[in-house]
Amino acid sequence: MRFHANKFMLVDDRLYARTDVPDVREAELLHEGIANDIIQKVHSEGHFGVTNTWRRLKIIYTRPVLFEKVRAVVRSCNTCQFQARARSKYNLAKPIGAPSGPFYMVGSDAVGPIHYEGKPPRYLLVAIDYLIHWPIAIVVENINEETTAEFLFTHLVQMFGVPRYLLTDRGSNFESLYMRESLKSLGCRYLTTTSARAQVNRLCERMNRSVVQAIPKLARKNDDEEGWEKYVGHALLAIRTMSNEVTELSPAKMLFGNKLRFY
Repeated sequence: MRFHANKFMLVDDRLYARTDVPDVREAELLHEGIANDIIQKVHSEGHFGVTNTWRRLKIIYTRPVLFEKVRAVVRSCNTCQFQARARSKYNLAKPIGAPSGPFYMVGSDAVGPIHYEGKPPRYLLVAIDYLIHWPIAIVVENINEETTAEFLFTHLVQMFGVPRYLLTDRGSNFESLYMRESLKSLGCRYLTTTSARAQVNRLCERMNRSVVQAIPKLARKNDDEEGWEKYVGHALLAIRTMSNEVTELSPAKMLFGNKLRFY
């Protein structure tokens, strides 16, 4: 007990890990009395998986076997279980080479219609960079060719420049002559998946799933399911600040060179 006590310091009735610098504290000790509530609070910010919840927690808190505690709490989350989706089996497809820089290759897709009783249907137009995985998404009333072109120009081209390649499925809004001519005028080459190989754009499909699962969880947390559109930005912020398991860097870190504050 005495050995462990030397590792911590008491500040305002809270225990913090000691550092080599006197009176400088590190992470707060997450004791058993508050562990479940704190982990659930951090997890509820985006209802992402065990690893990403643990990475956010360890910035502020410490405790023995923290990862195992996080895993137990996340796997017992009722909201995540309600939104759980069975994994699909994909056929093998030829992989796409790595892009040479950010926004060199971008995937785009449309999600919807999303129905809510008493309200007109809405859609999500989404895009994601294939190198740093920076996500973009907006709520729209329709996904016709004009709306799609305006989305790409306003939220992609004006912000990050013209991508060399744009990869989409074979949706009519992307396949239209209007869209093809718009992309051609910008100097962007248009690529499509085939009907049997939709998994070629799997990065965009995976991002769709993350956004679509996070939005209702955030809306339900705030008892505001009818106003789900307001939580698209919250979901995007969570994804943009979520570290990649391989690189251990978030899209925000890779794009801006520093971390975005998310709480």
